[in-house]
Amino acid sequence: MKKNLSVIALAAALASCDAGNGKNDIIGFQLGMKKDAVHALADSNHWTCDNNSKTGETCYTMSGQMRVAYASHLEGSPVAHLEFDFHPGQQEQAVIQNQIKSISDQYGKKPDRITRMQGDFDFIIEAVWNLDNGNVLVLGNMGILEMINKAIWAEDEKASAQSTPTPKF
Repeated sequence: MKKNLSVIALAAALASCDAGNGKNDIIGFQLGMKKDAVHALADSNHWTCDNNSKTGETCYTMSGQMRVAYASHLEGSPVAHLEFDFHPGQQEQAVIQNQIKSISDQYGKKPDRITRMQGDFDFIIEAVWNLDNGNVLVLGNMGILEMINKAIWAEDEKASAQSTPTPKF
């Protein structure tokens, strides 16, 4: 029963994800969306968000917790990283394999990399998908799904460096 609930939760969380159509979101949260749009999405679904800081917050959805990290030096503070705890602490290999299959089916591609623990066991540590638009999707063995955009992070770091000049010595 536990295995089925995890797969159902993952399927529900990713139902609107479809890399073949260029759509990349987790339950409506998208990388690049502005902070105001995150709050509008949460409000429209009657979700609550806390830790409303400049750099990130956690939103509580019906499917799990979504941690949102913002590129705080860019206009509108776009989302640069999503971390969705749809079934935290789930380490059973059969569950992880079903999650990988479900994500692969929904995104229309197999993982680009699966990292396994060295040793006597065939233990999956994480699966990584490089999506067509530069986003990276990572499923860890603890039931946490991450979506990252390294280009947004790099642009934010560049903007931060430009806003903080090097002192003269």
